[in-house]
Amino acid sequence: MRNKLLLIYILFFLGIGYSSMQAQTLLNIKKFDGTDKFLNLTTLGKITFSDVNLILNYSVGNDEPVTLSSVKKIVFTSATGVNQIMADRKAIRIYPNPATTYIELKNTPEGELNVAVYSVAGSLVLNLQLDSDSRQINVSGLPKGLYLIKVNNQVAKFSKI
Repeated sequence: MRNKLLLIYILFFLGIGYSSMQAQTLLNIKKFDGTDKFLNLTTLGKITFSDVNLILNYSVGNDEPVTLSSVKKIVFTSATGVNQIMADRKAIRIYPNPATTYIELKNTPEGELNVAVYSVAGSLVLNLQLDSDSRQINVSGLPKGLYLIKVNNQVAKFSKI
């Protein structure tokens, strides 16, 4: 459950919905002989390691061993691509980053903003609404670390030092 929650937070950070990403994420096993094995993650139940093998446990019950010494790289890719999703809207910007006492949001839509700040552990640490007059958030009370900020439906990251 914790791994699934971590995956959801990573996808949230990337600005991609879990259900759409789950159906379109591929596992690419690149081998030293130059061949690639592409798998849709929805077909896999889990991936495990056993001595010298990577074991692909498929949802339908079959297991497929892949010799680890033949694996050059394992890559997770999205069939839709993050750039396509983000290309249709202006990405929010955070200044200064890293921050010490405050952050200021740039490239935000006009009007009221719903802002949620999460620690990398997934805890909601700030939840507020900003009006159109102010785009500044006091972060002096937050501990040092990396944070995810969700502004309406856009996600960005910032560091607090």
